[in-house]
Amino acid sequence: MNRTLHVRAAAVCAAVLLLAPCLGAVESRVWVEFENGKRLFREKEFGQALNAFRTAATERRKMFESATRALAAALDSPQARRAEGSILALVDEYAKEIFLASELEQINLQAGSSLRKKIDLLRQRRLTDRFRGFLDALYLTLDYRTFDDLGDSLAALQKAAAALAMYPEAEFWMGRVFQAEGELKLAEIQYARAWDMREAYEVSDDRFTPLYALADLYRTRGDYLRMEEQYLQIVRQDPTASDPRNEYLRNAMLNTLTRDGVDKFMSLYRTEGDFAVRAFDALGSFWYESGRQGKAVLYLGLAVNRVLTKAIDAVRSEEPSYAYTTLPELLGRISARRDLEEFARNAELYRLLFSLSDALYANGARAPARELWRVLSTAPGSGTWGARSAAQLRSPVVKVPVLP
Repeated sequence: MNRTLHVRAAAVCAAVLLLAPCLGAVESRVWVEFENGKRLFREKEFGQALNAFRTAATERRKMFESATRALAAALDSPQARRAEGSILALVDEYAKEIFLASELEQINLQAGSSLRKKIDLLRQRRLTDRFRGFLDALYLTLDYRTFDDLGDSLAALQKAAAALAMYPEAEFWMGRVFQAEGELKLAEIQYARAWDMREAYEVSDDRFTPLYALADLYRTRGDYLRMEEQYLQIVRQDPTASDPRNEYLRNAMLNTLTRDGVDKFMSLYRTEGDFAVRAFDALGSFWYESGRQGKAVLYLGLAVNRVLTKAIDAVRSEEPSYAYTTLPELLGRISARRDLEEFARNAELYRLLFSLSDALYANGARAPARELWRVLSTAPGSGTWGARSAAQLRSPVVKVPVLP
């Protein structure tokens, strides 16, 4: 064996040895440090919290860098070339060189349709370093991405492992620490870093958290143009609100809302997706408050639609035959169930409905606005927003712009 091959073999073994024995321990340490950081943040131990988040990010990076090296070693092989880009085929290519056909059949029978179970069974046997490294890296990546996400693609597996070396959740929380300490510029940098790493978020919708944080930061600083841009970045990811192919749908929704009111709007349209609700709400409210009422109605309507759609789905989970009829009827059901009442409170449903009614009135949709005020003024649980609706019914006022 020449010197080059010696070096390559040593690198392969090093990657595997670094990865295999301590994967579970490192992964556990990453999680513990991250959760410890959040606890310390809540206790206002900001310096210690920052160190915990940094440690979690460092350990996560080391863990997936080792996994990436192990994958690279496994893919630089005749077995990988025969696998033609398939994860499952590569597992089988390596396995059939080690096990008898009868042994493989038994392993496959025990694993059934579970790839994780198959990996567990294989890792209990004596394997080559390259094969074990590949299985360990695959198993680790499957803790963060489903096999469907990877699409049985070795290229997708490599890409996912490389992306997961980043830890946007920890970067985001570092930003929260800086913001709590008044270091707004450093917080801004951290939130931007977390957004740049968005492909590594474990929960897809969480990737918008840094943009919401940036928007809040810019609002605090009075930088409304940059605040607006963060919300718009979020909205651009929502097909109902932004896809050019849905322009006709958006126009139809807006026409229905302004002409026929909320009941017809909710009877005809259901939209889903939690991640953009706060952005719809914030932009709609901001545009109304800054005198751009014409832009506010659709986004406030979409926010209301998403919240009411979730409430309707919750009712249907217990009454599959339930069909929406009127807003007062649905609000009555919401107030009668503790879980839905809490959901409405957390979603600020009554404030959203009041904001929509004000925006409708400002845009000349007087009848739909008055109907909403009437509903809110008598709805159980509407509280302050019910009282304000009653005041608007007596003497409607269009809000004077207070923001630039």
